[in-house]
Amino acid sequence: NSRIVEVSAEGHVLRQLSYFKLDGRKVLQDPHDVRMLSNGHLLIADSQSDLVMVVDWSGGVHQVIGQNGSVDLDDPHSAQKLDDGSIVIADTGHHRIVVVDSFGKLVREITEVRKDSSCLRLNRPRYVEVTPDGTMVIADTGQNRILAATSTGRFIWEFSRVPDSPL
Repeated sequence: NSRIVEVSAEGHVLRQLSYFKLDGRKVLQDPHDVRMLSNGHLLIADSQSDLVMVVDWSGGVHQVIGQNGSVDLDDPHSAQKLDDGSIVIADTGHHRIVVVDSFGKLVREITEVRKDSSCLRLNRPRYVEVTPDGTMVIADTGQNRILAATSTGRFIWEFSRVPDSPL
C-alpha cells in the first residue's frame, strides 16, 4: 500500500506515513525494510525509488542515499544502521552489499564472498544483517542461499539446502 504503519500490540494503528516530499515530489513507493532508529526516525529501503532514507513520522527527510548521490542504488531491499553510524544496504539490482558512512559516502562494496581460493558471487541479495559480533548474514536470493561473512567479505558459512528435504 506504499505506506509505513506503526501498530500497537493490540493491533491498533498508532501512526502511519504515506509519503514525504523529496525535491518537490511525493516519495514512498515500495518500502521493503523499515527500522525505527533510537532517535525515533525511520530508516527506509524503498526499492522502487532506488533510495534508502532516514525520515521522521511527520515526513521530514534527514538523509538520502541514492538518487544522484555518491552511491547509486538499484532496487535496495534492506538497510541497517550500525553502531559506528554507517549503514549497510542490500543493493539487490547491482548484485552487491554496500556500506556507506554517516554522510552517505561509499565505504565498502561486497559483490562476492571469498572462500579459500574461490569466490561466491552475490546474485540479487535481498537482505543483509550485521550481528553484534560483526558477522554479516546475507540472503543471496539469486543463488538460493544464506551466506555468513566477515565485514570484509571473507566466508564463514553457507546454508543452501535442507538435509533430507524433498525440495
